Formats: sequence, structure tokens, C-alpha cells
Amino acid sequence: SGFVKSEDVAACLNSSKHQVLLGATGTGKTFTIANVIAEVNKPTLVFIFDNIIFSIFTKHIHKF
Repeated sequence: SGFVKSEDVAACLNSSKHQVLLGATGTGKTFTIANVIAEVNKPTLVFIFDNIIFSIFTKHIHKF
């Protein structure tokens, strides 16, 4: 939890144009996608359906 595996980021970068990241609570999905967005370094559209998740996402993305 909280550690991004480089193979996870590589898998997201090397596969199809559209991605869905699925995982249980606390598995590091938000941190992983923040790393992918930083690595891609392109405009990215992220849909966030919940204020709590939005807060977590913005906390992670501001580190980059």
C-alpha cells in the first residue's frame, strides 16, 4: 500500500489509449494514477465522483 510498482506505471503507459484502474480500497490506485499522469506529462482528464476521493487525489497530484 502506498508504493507504486514501476511495472504498473509501464503497463498503463504501454497499453491502449484508454485505461481503467481497478483495485480494492487502500491499494494505491490514486497514487499510481498520479504517477502515470506525471510520467505521461500530457493534459489528462480525470473524472472523480466523490469529494473525499477528490481531496485524496489533489493531495497526491500536488506532490508532482
